[in-house]
Amino acid sequence: MVEQRPAEPAAGVPEVDGDLIDLQAAVEHLGHEVGDRLIGVVGYHPQLARLLAGRHDRQRPRVVLRDLGHADVREHLPGRPLDLLQAGKFGRPGHPDAHEFIISRTGCRPSAGRGGKMTPGGRRESGADVRVVVAGAGFAGLLAAYRVAQAGHEVVVLEARDRVGGRVWSQELVPGDPRSVVERGGEFVLDGYDVMRAVLAELGLELADTTMSYDEREPRGGAVTTARDVARCAAAVAGAAASAPPGASLAEVAARWPGSAAALAAFVSRVVVTHGVDAEVLAAAAVTDVTGGFARRPSWRVAGGNQRVATGLAGRLGSPVRLRSPVRAIEHDHEGVRVRTVGGAVTGDAVIVAVPMAVLRALPFSPPLPEARREAWRRAGLAHNAKLHLPLTRPAAASAVQSVPGRFWTWTATDASGQVQPVVHAFGGTEPGLAALGVAEGPARWASRLAALRPELSLDPDRALLTTWNDDPWAGESYSAHTVDVADGDDELIAAPEGRVHFAGEHTAGAWAGLMEGALRSGARAADEVLAAARR
Repeated sequence: MVEQRPAEPAAGVPEVDGDLIDLQAAVEHLGHEVGDRLIGVVGYHPQLARLLAGRHDRQRPRVVLRDLGHADVREHLPGRPLDLLQAGKFGRPGHPDAHEFIISRTGCRPSAGRGGKMTPGGRRESGADVRVVVAGAGFAGLLAAYRVAQAGHEVVVLEARDRVGGRVWSQELVPGDPRSVVERGGEFVLDGYDVMRAVLAELGLELADTTMSYDEREPRGGAVTTARDVARCAAAVAGAAASAPPGASLAEVAARWPGSAAALAAFVSRVVVTHGVDAEVLAAAAVTDVTGGFARRPSWRVAGGNQRVATGLAGRLGSPVRLRSPVRAIEHDHEGVRVRTVGGAVTGDAVIVAVPMAVLRALPFSPPLPEARREAWRRAGLAHNAKLHLPLTRPAAASAVQSVPGRFWTWTATDASGQVQPVVHAFGGTEPGLAALGVAEGPARWASRLAALRPELSLDPDRALLTTWNDDPWAGESYSAHTVDVADGDDELIAAPEGRVHFAGEHTAGAWAGLMEGALRSGARAADEVLAAARR
């Protein structure tokens, strides 16, 4: 490469430590808006290249940052993190030299730009691409982003954590032992998980049968009853709940059961643990389809861990997924959206908000969203649940056991090898239930109660792993719960878009709320909404 003397920077564009120019100030000097703090720019526009005083020839545009001579900046910025991306659109509108560039952790790349802007009426010029910002890299946000990207549009995914998956989190309980992978969040794949199965096939992932059944559990710790008696009670209570008036609680409906008190106690214990709220708060309507959940049916997990779905989708998306980028506020109007993060702002034509309900409630929107929607958010129930995993020191059979008074259940299950994992898993629920298990102080009390419930198992309590979600700042809940406060029409209102703001997440999935399948379905729906708006 022929050495050239760098041009002098334009007046008014500040320099930083000698030959490094403040790129954001330079771009703004040209009259262009920049959402993120810049660390580099690819110069397809001669005016910009000359202004930034980078090495430039008219035949080959160059990265304009110090002496860099090509578009891959990874090797040329030692000690300088590449974590701020959107560079803006340069050049005269509609000019063929006007392109948009992104610098990311994996380098920089040109994109086709967004073409024509959305018209004031919300319509887009024919053939123009759309830029969609997605808040949250759980199942919902990632599938939404992936579907939008598959349609040929640009996406940016902002995730607060240092990993993808949200409330789906797979981890080896015993480091280095892949047979000890546990699910710290969402776990079971059940009949009817059609979107999950389609995504798994697309990613080349497989399901592993658990051998035990999520639906059938042995009740222990209370008065003697059987799984058959519990199922009979469940059917009767579900029938009564179907005709209960709006706002009726499970406790009110269950009190009419004339049969075995032991069966009723086991039924109520299981349902409130699953939903994460007490019977006095849980809406009777939440159990109207509960009969199907008490007959033995197969259950599965993703071979190697459910989080592989998230990592697979994120891998397909690549650099547009930005970790450690919590969303702080969302601004929206008829022209576009601006999503503010700790590192600046990301602009787009639409935003898909796929954060948990507890986080969504506290997220500032400007202008504020309608009060009716915000009231529906406040009425939405937040479940309280936790999980506990302990290594087994001797082999065990597949099993599922419910602690009736303890408000938790346990299971041992097979993995892709066909053998039972060397792990016992436990799931607890409701605020009083978790308090009784002492989860705020750690796993010891719960591990002791699990050992008392399952004397046939040989446990290693010193390596117990406890996971709580309600105290997680990026979750605030295990999932949503259908409580007596929920009003008719809330499901539709919570899921509906508001102008350029779209919503995804298990809490927007109606009958599938609280489930991994619901998260995926909501992501697909939100993507369909955005794509339909782009075609109008």
